[in-house]
Amino acid sequence: MAKQSSSSNNKKGTTKKTGKHVVKKMAGSSTKNRDLPKSYVGEGNGQYRSNSKIRRLNMYTRKVKRDSSGNIVSGGVLPQNQKIAQGMPARIEPNRNWFQNTRVIGQSELTRFREALKDKVKDPYSVLLKSSQVPYALLETDDDTKLKHIKVKKQINFKKVFGEESTRKKANIQASSIEDLISTSQRQVETYSVEKDSSDAVKKEEKHLWGHEGHRHSVFTKGTSKRIWNELYKVVDSSDVIIQVLDARDPMGSRCRMVEKYLKMEKPYKHLIFVINKCDLVPTWVTVRWVKLLSQEFPTLAFHASITNPFGKGSLIQLLRQFSALHKDKKSISVGFVGYPNVGKSSIINTLKKKKVCPVASVPGETKVWQYVSLMSRIHLVDCPGVTYPDEDTDTELVLRGVVRAEKLPQPSFYVQTILDRVKKEYVIAHYGVVQWDNYEDFLKQMAQKTGKLLPGGGPDIETCSKKMIYDWQRGKIPWFVSPPIDEDLESEVKKEEPVTSEDEAAEPPNHTPFKLQNQDYGKLKVNSGVGLDAKDRMGVGYLPDEAIAENRKSTKASKRQKKVDQEKEEAESKGDQLIDFDTIFDAMEGKDEATTTGEPQSTEEVSNTKLKRKRRQLKRKAAEALEETNVYIPAAVLKRRKKAAQ
Repeated sequence: MAKQSSSSNNKKGTTKKTGKHVVKKMAGSSTKNRDLPKSYVGEGNGQYRSNSKIRRLNMYTRKVKRDSSGNIVSGGVLPQNQKIAQGMPARIEPNRNWFQNTRVIGQSELTRFREALKDKVKDPYSVLLKSSQVPYALLETDDDTKLKHIKVKKQINFKKVFGEESTRKKANIQASSIEDLISTSQRQVETYSVEKDSSDAVKKEEKHLWGHEGHRHSVFTKGTSKRIWNELYKVVDSSDVIIQVLDARDPMGSRCRMVEKYLKMEKPYKHLIFVINKCDLVPTWVTVRWVKLLSQEFPTLAFHASITNPFGKGSLIQLLRQFSALHKDKKSISVGFVGYPNVGKSSIINTLKKKKVCPVASVPGETKVWQYVSLMSRIHLVDCPGVTYPDEDTDTELVLRGVVRAEKLPQPSFYVQTILDRVKKEYVIAHYGVVQWDNYEDFLKQMAQKTGKLLPGGGPDIETCSKKMIYDWQRGKIPWFVSPPIDEDLESEVKKEEPVTSEDEAAEPPNHTPFKLQNQDYGKLKVNSGVGLDAKDRMGVGYLPDEAIAENRKSTKASKRQKKVDQEKEEAESKGDQLIDFDTIFDAMEGKDEATTTGEPQSTEEVSNTKLKRKRRQLKRKAAEALEETNVYIPAAVLKRRKKAAQ
């Protein structure tokens, strides 16, 4: 048994003679009392660490050990064999920051800095490039913070809560007497407004009245689904500049306030600008005033999306290049287009690229997912599907803003009466040929008879005519627009910013770099004559004349043609030639011809347009033949018209 035990001990690392362990000690750099090589014994430690240095280095990396009572046992700066007293610090981090200077700022400096920063932050034409180490959370006021209940804490007196005069309970007395309570109740009843009431009961009642709760049709929820909003958040997160596209006919109605609020609260470092599209469907003075109004909130540009004949393309590209120059630290910037459905987001991208890169259609909902398009090396465009904020607009407003397709409406004739109320009667007569009607049903019946939209049996197809009228409204074939407020109402619509005083300028806010918008020449904006607007409406005469309208009037084709005719007359007068007023001759010959043929002068209403044109061409030909033999100067424009009439 002894031999077996000795053999087993040999396997475990013991000698046969003494039976002692021969396991070598670890020679690591952090091991105390380690065995050094024989060549260094008796000659000092040399390059090896001493025991004191090893203990000091282990102290830096050693963790604090505690017993079951929570007292520190080891791991401190004191020796391990010495008991550490309770409450005594065991180890302090050797950080040099404990001995550096700190930045101190008082309440007066914070107030002065807050006032100076307030104007710069809310200025839409200033860009924050570099932020300092100032704690901006201290600069936010109660109106900017999300926690509105902080105001309640500030209204409580400090002495009533802490100190000798503190009380455990505080009575909340709203009125000191019965008379005071009655007067307060009467005043609340008089000043009550349903529009300002945000309680759940009022919201439910409004939803029930407008059909938003329970039985609202699914077609009115287009653009409000979770998938569409996820696409919007993707575009917002991946974009440095957000362009909100608005409809020039109703810019305020096509604004998505929820997106603006989200960018202000969650993404304040992103830039938001407005682009008013479809400016060719409204008078020029309407575009000028909407740009003037919205420019007080965000940078605003007027735009007409067209690959062949655009307006505002150069101004938008110049603005995007400024943003690209401001962010030189980035390789490229992304520009996202957001807005209501069918406002022309994809059309603007196609206009900037000067070719069709995004699918477009005259109906809403063509863009399904977001699309990434490269404009130039440092600027990329991101297209987004149209979104609408749920439970914000009524069903009629959604239909008239082009959010819903007419062929999917359950009862399209329900919205025709609103269209007839908002469009001028003369425009409806000129477009559809219906002169008089009692209600929308009578109008649709007459419209079906004139257009041939009949059902089997000869009955009028009212639903088809209703869809056609809604599409004409959405596509701009029927002229309509929301008039902008006049100058006196601008203060109520948009709060004007107060100028910065000299004292505020002394407090240097963070580095804000201003950028400039290129002045747009509204004289080049051509209003689409096919929408049925009168010349008076297109030019804005008689409504709100502007200096821009006066400049636009000078650059029309009529003024250029008249200038050319005047120049030819001056040349003829210098040569001594005789001038003949052909319009006077034609009118005299036309009246003489009518008197000889009929005996009574015929009015233009009794003669058709075709007969009048034919008779006028004949009179022009007779006048030209009569003047061929005489030495009379004939303008070039008249000669050109005479050749066309002869052909």
